[in-house]
Amino acid sequence: MSAVLAAHAWASNAELIAACAQLGYLRADWHTLDPTYERGTWWKVWRPERLTTHHRAVDGSDFRSLPYPDDSFDAVAYDPPFVCPGGRKTSTVQEMHARYGMAEGGHADPMFRTPSELQAIIDAGLTEMVRLVRPPRTKRDGGVILVKCQNYIWSGELWEGAERTREHAVGLGCTVVDRLEMIGTPGPQPTTNRDGSPRRQVHARRNLSTMFVLRAPRRLSGTLFDSASAIGAASCVDTLDVGAVVE
Repeated sequence: MSAVLAAHAWASNAELIAACAQLGYLRADWHTLDPTYERGTWWKVWRPERLTTHHRAVDGSDFRSLPYPDDSFDAVAYDPPFVCPGGRKTSTVQEMHARYGMAEGGHADPMFRTPSELQAIIDAGLTEMVRLVRPPRTKRDGGVILVKCQNYIWSGELWEGAERTREHAVGLGCTVVDRLEMIGTPGPQPTTNRDGSPRRQVHARRNLSTMFVLRAPRRLSGTLFDSASAIGAASCVDTLDVGAVVE
């Protein structure tokens, strides 16, 4: 089995998840929550025996407030939308938001319009993930949160989404156990400005996203968080598929 590198061009997020499992950050016997299941692509190579999933566009759930008591899961895999669309139409990003259920009136009407608004949603979701994951009794006893994030250019400025997500996690008492960088190929960019003049590149293209491996804080007594109430008729899917699912 090949060594897992900190930065690698994994063929898919599913391959990245399999690498996390190889490192022991996920285990088959842990009850794992995926609150942003979307199309289930994270689990097409490796899958735990018990996986509880939510997808807002399907069940109306909100990953910032899920209907479970504190300490319900051994691990969480959290993949929120992490890139805010820019001033021009960026179809792949907007369609992603629609698939996540983050566009109330279709992909042209997102729940957020600035990076700070999106970051507030990411942070609120991460706070909920810390509430839901069972604190570890030992270093290898669960309490793991995987969160995907990214730095990107918005309105001509670098938005350090990965660093902001890390800061929020540390502020919640989480320990950063590992950081994996998924190298990809950036999509096409406009070659001309609105007036037809040639467009000059002023920032390095962002061709990687970040997976943080976090360990939840131990709770000295009681809980650090107020339990979230159930929202509507949010539903979940428990799967008991044993063994890997290969693409």
